[in-house]
Amino acid sequence: MTTDLMPIRQTQRYAITNARATILLIDDSPDNLLILGDILTEAGYEVMFAESGLSGLERTRFMKPDLILMDVRMPGIDGLAACRTLKEQNGLNDIPVILMSAQRGGTLRQEALDAGGLDCWEKPLNPDFLRETLKQLLPLPGSVQAEGSIP
Repeated sequence: MTTDLMPIRQTQRYAITNARATILLIDDSPDNLLILGDILTEAGYEVMFAESGLSGLERTRFMKPDLILMDVRMPGIDGLAACRTLKEQNGLNDIPVILMSAQRGGTLRQEALDAGGLDCWEKPLNPDFLRETLKQLLPLPGSVQAEGSIP
C-alpha cells in the first residue's frame, strides 16, 4: 500500500527559547545592584553581579553574558575604560554593553558610544523602560523567535 504525501513547504522556522538570557550588572553601589537585580530577575533574566570594572572584566571573560549593564563612574577602572577593554578582546567584543550614569546631559552618551557601548542610560532607571527595552534586545524564556526561511 502506497500513500502519496504532498510536500509541505515551510516559509518560516521558529524556535522556542528556553534558556534564560544572562545579564551582568556592574556597579560599585550594592543598592543599585540589588534593585536592578530584583527587577531583572523578576523579568525572567539570569543575573550576575560585579562591584568594579575589574571584577566585571574577569566575570565577562569566564561567564560570557548575553548583555552587560555597567555604571560609568566607578573607582579604579571606570565603565568607559572597561567597555573599551571588552571591545578590544576577541570573543568578548560582540557582547552588547549599556552604560548607566546619574550624570545628566553633557557628552557622556557620546563618550559611551565612542567606547563601544550600545547606549548610555540615565540613572535611576525606570523599571518599565528597562524591561521593555531589554525585551527587544534579549529573548525571554519561552518566547518564540523567527529563525528565517527554509527552502
